[in-house]
Amino acid sequence: MDLTEKVRQKVVTEILEGKYSPGEKLPTERDMAELTGTSRITVRRAYEQLEIAGIITRRPSAGTCVSEVFTGNTNAIDSIAIIATLKDPFSVDFIDAVNRICSEDDILNILGIAEEEPEEQAKMAIRFAARGIKNMIVWGFDKRFDFKIFERMRVLGINMVFFDRIIPGAFADYVGLNNHDAINMLFKKALQEKPEKCIFFDISGLFIDTNAERKNTFIELCRKHRLPYELCSVPLHARYHDFESAAKDFMSEAGNGRTAVFCVNDTVATSLFSHVPADLKIYSIDGTETAREMGIISYRQPIRKMAAATIAALKNQQRLGAGWRAKEYYFKGDISD
Repeated sequence: MDLTEKVRQKVVTEILEGKYSPGEKLPTERDMAELTGTSRITVRRAYEQLEIAGIITRRPSAGTCVSEVFTGNTNAIDSIAIIATLKDPFSVDFIDAVNRICSEDDILNILGIAEEEPEEQAKMAIRFAARGIKNMIVWGFDKRFDFKIFERMRVLGINMVFFDRIIPGAFADYVGLNNHDAINMLFKKALQEKPEKCIFFDISGLFIDTNAERKNTFIELCRKHRLPYELCSVPLHARYHDFESAAKDFMSEAGNGRTAVFCVNDTVATSLFSHVPADLKIYSIDGTETAREMGIISYRQPIRKMAAATIAALKNQQRLGAGWRAKEYYFKGDISD
C-alpha cells in the first residue's frame, strides 16, 4: 500500500481498537508524521480522506478529532464482507444463499473465515474495516467478543447486520429465526406421540442468544404440560467422539419409554442420532438435508428469505444514513417432511 493508505489504516485500526474514542483528539499532522515515519503532506492527505469519509472532524479551534456522528455508509453497496464459519452446515447454507442474492445485484462477497474464536472474528472485522470495507454481515460465534469494537465501527461509517446466534443491540440490525415458534411447533408434533418425559441436548461453553431462547422455550412448554424433563450439555471443546459418548451415557441413564428427544440444532441431532433408540423421535432445528434423510423431525429455517432480509437491512442502513435505528427481524419456518 502507499504511504497515505498506511496512515489512513493506522488511524482506522486504532479507532477500532479503542485507542481513540469518539470526540477524542488525534495527533497533529507533525506528530502523526513522526509516529508513522512519513511526511506531513502524507498525513494531511490521509486526514483529508478520513474527513471526507466522515470518520474525523478538523477545526482550527478543536484540532483533529474522531467524529461523534454515527452516519453509516450512504454510498451504493458494491461489496459485502461476511464473517462466518465453514464448520457449521447451516452457516454454509446461509453463505451460499447470500452469495446467490448478491450475484443477482452484482455485489461482490468477501468471505472472512474465523473458526470457533470470537476474538478472531473481531480481529477479522478490524482488518476488513481498516481496508475500507463498508458493509458487513456477522455470523457471531458467541457473545464473548468485544462488542465495543463493533460499536466503534459505526464511527467509521460501517453498516452491519448480525445474522443468527447473537443479538447485537443498538449498533447493528439482527436477522434470525423465531425460536419460540420453532420449539412450539416441534413440541406440538412431539405431543402427538404422548411422551412421558422430554430431553433437551445442548452444548455448554457457548453464550448464544438463540440457543438460550430454544432451551428456555422448551423448559416453559414442559412445565406447562407437566412433563418431566432433563437437560444435557456437553462442553464446547469436547472432541466429537466425546460428545457421542456423553450422549450415549445420558440416553442409557434416561431409559427408553416414551421420551421426546429435543436438540438445539441439526449438528447436535445428527451427532446424537446413532445413540438414540430407534423407537424414539428426535426433534431439532435447521431443516438440513442430512437431518431429514436420517428421519429427524427438523424445523426448517427459511434461509433464502433470511439472507434476502439481511441484504435488505444493509441497504436500508445505506439509505437512511444517520437516520437509521437498529431493528430485529424474525422469521418463521416450517417442519420438514
